[in-house]
Amino acid sequence: MPRFARAILVALLAAPVVVAQPAGEHRAGAAVAPGTVVDVGRPAHSAFDPRDEIVYELFVRNATPEGTLAAAQTLLPQIKALGTTTVWLMPIHPIGLEGRKGTFGSPYSVRDYTAVNPDFGTADDFRAFVDAAHALGMKVMLDWVANHTAWDHPWIAQHPEYYTKDASGRIVPPNPDWTDVADLDYGNPGLRRAMIDALRFWVTAYGVDGYRCDVAEMVPADFWREAIAELRTIKPVLMLAEGATPELYDAGFDLTYDWPLYQAMKRVWNGAPLADLAAPLSANQPKLRFTTNHDETAWDAPPMFRFNGGLGAMAAFWTVALLPGAPLVYTGQEHGNTAIVPLFEHMPLASLDYRTRDEYEAALLLREAHPVLREGALRVLDAGNDGVLLFERLLGEARVLVAVNVRPAPTVYTPSETLQASYNGTVERRGRRTVDVPGVRTVQVVTAALWDGTDGDPSRLSAPLGLPARVDLAPYEVRTWGTVVLRTR
Repeated sequence: MPRFARAILVALLAAPVVVAQPAGEHRAGAAVAPGTVVDVGRPAHSAFDPRDEIVYELFVRNATPEGTLAAAQTLLPQIKALGTTTVWLMPIHPIGLEGRKGTFGSPYSVRDYTAVNPDFGTADDFRAFVDAAHALGMKVMLDWVANHTAWDHPWIAQHPEYYTKDASGRIVPPNPDWTDVADLDYGNPGLRRAMIDALRFWVTAYGVDGYRCDVAEMVPADFWREAIAELRTIKPVLMLAEGATPELYDAGFDLTYDWPLYQAMKRVWNGAPLADLAAPLSANQPKLRFTTNHDETAWDAPPMFRFNGGLGAMAAFWTVALLPGAPLVYTGQEHGNTAIVPLFEHMPLASLDYRTRDEYEAALLLREAHPVLREGALRVLDAGNDGVLLFERLLGEARVLVAVNVRPAPTVYTPSETLQASYNGTVERRGRRTVDVPGVRTVQVVTAALWDGTDGDPSRLSAPLGLPARVDLAPYEVRTWGTVVLRTR
């Protein structure tokens, strides 16, 4: 079996770094030349630094056999242990009955914006969930569906003027495939006020800390600007847009989806040229970076299939964890889920015995522990090998070099003498732990323990010192070198 080793390096010496370009020099869309430094800045309006976020997306219905908020609350300690800063709850509202898809319906077909789905529990259960998350130091973000409602939402009868109509005056869905929802018309001032009031409700009544806004680009940006500004008069909120346009930041969002990177990584991990990653990696705004989410796991496939097996999936996740932006973990992903998770059915994941969680924790806690891996600028380098993604993270005198073999075959990377000199004096430690992933294959992953010269097991230290003249990379192997002491808590 191929090995999956990760080298986490401990620096003995610091090295100077180049000065990063300020945010705003360029935006995603055009590739940057190798060696260009991209400084992913913090938006001026952000009360929380989105670069420090680690987001866990929780699907209440399928997170536990019970499918309730009370049962999901018991998962919070292990979610926190991943390094999570924010729990994103998929919609918790009552689901429409009219035109329902599947047995339980889509959580994005909302029948009442200010109520809790009785299948999930009560308002008191939700309050207890929020309080428990806050006690663990995590924020709670609600999924908000502002673009459309269920067909049996009270507004259909009480305020038909809130909805988009065709030439004959009939209310229409947002598109022909979304037959279970009715499109809202943001040209109506009454709708805007009602939607902002509903957003305010969860912040004021329960202390919710922000929103993930579904299909945010389908809702006018001026509405988001007004709504977000009003929410921030109540308390600081973290706002995530399901969208990728730069204009969403101007409307007040802290994070947007990095769909371009996700799509490019899937292609590259399955044989496309490494150059496909160049444009997405040029983005200088904070992005939510992921290897799956509820849409992809429901309609596409889990990471183990999209990234060419267990080794490729872990290499992909380590990549997004070590890049700028906020990494996302979706329900069950950290346990190596290999199943399609439908949005309209109840398919609990709690009984699955996948044991890759420690690897996710290692990646996220490493990121959490070191500012250079959260807030450092990004410099993509040319490895001279189309199978090796090579990049640095830079912050002050701290720098970390990351080499990712994006192919399912062994390869070799030959560093330049200049780069070797930059990392002279670093110490490499490699550890392995065999994990059996049922139904997939044996995967070898690194232990989370680190050795910094004062604790740990020195016998795990490996030669050579520093960045060697030749780096042999196993299939989908990730290795790092650093000029700072890299240790997890």
